Amino acid sequence: GAIDFDKIKKADFTEENMQVAKRDGYYIKYSKHNNNNRRISYKLFEDFTKYKPYLKLKKLDLPILFIHGTKDSLVNVDSSINTHKMCKNSKLIIIEDGQHLFTESQDNRNYVINETIDELGELAAFLASDEASYINNSIIRIDGGKRC
Repeated sequence: GAIDFDKIKKADFTEENMQVAKRDGYYIKYSKHNNNNRRISYKLFEDFTKYKPYLKLKKLDLPILFIHGTKDSLVNVDSSINTHKMCKNSKLIIIEDGQHLFTESQDNRNYVINETIDELGELAAFLASDEASYINNSIIRIDGGKRC
């Protein structure tokens, strides 16, 4: 899955939360999505501030593949949809009823593995080409290991 960096930056990576993480070693974030608490380490705050992955992802020209399940209990599928939309050159595959690690179905797991291998081949061809022409920006829905 992907992370909605803009939303996280505004909600979680505030100066106040960073000071709590610096003092305690972590900041506790409550997730309404899965009714769970998560610890965000001070190191993650530092890295997020230093490297600004949310800005770099927007500028990346390489092909990006996002695969996300609709029943992911850790990261909401909307995060992948929003991140996919902000990228120049990405494909999003949404696995219907897919969990975070796609453990619910061997068909879905096999599809994810095969699609990842195919995309790595596309990436290799992209990197080897003189003209980077791989632009997809498509969303594909999968149910039971098959395209809908």
